[in-house]
Amino acid sequence: MRLIGRAKGKSWLVNEVIRPVAGERILDLGCGTATILHELHDVEYFGVDNNPRYVKAAIKTHGPRGKFICADLSADAAENLGQFDKILLLGVLHHLPDSNIRQICSVIPQMLKPDGVLISIDPAIEDGQHPIARILARLDRGRFVRNSTEYLRLLEKDFTRIDKLIRHDLNRVPYTHIVLRASV
Repeated sequence: MRLIGRAKGKSWLVNEVIRPVAGERILDLGCGTATILHELHDVEYFGVDNNPRYVKAAIKTHGPRGKFICADLSADAAENLGQFDKILLLGVLHHLPDSNIRQICSVIPQMLKPDGVLISIDPAIEDGQHPIARILARLDRGRFVRNSTEYLRLLEKDFTRIDKLIRHDLNRVPYTHIVLRASV
């Protein structure tokens, strides 16, 4: 992603979609090495990932700027973390089968503050997309790249409002992303 990604796309994601506000509590599920934290200033950041190497790298890179936990999200883990203004699933859903997403989505509403929002971005396969974008989505190491209807269907049971945006211009090469903002 670093080779084909684009700073403009990351800037757009942070400034127009995540829109961090100083003092907000943000939970990044599947945080990896927490590269997004470089762009999130003055927030209380929690990163959760089930890969100990990623969590170790995030701690080494970010130190006390964030709190990092190596775990799978479960109801018990969620209860201990409290509530958040924003919960991020950045490039996560396309790595998970439907059953895992349903389990995570059943826990997230209790973790959101009353005006809280879930934000996700993932590759998508869409009608009319550039052929290279379709090929790259199919070659992604995430085995569950879906179309927008399938992503929406997975969230509809647990969220009352879901805003969807399809973007084809966030990378240097043709690529299709779906961005979802969901609230209860």
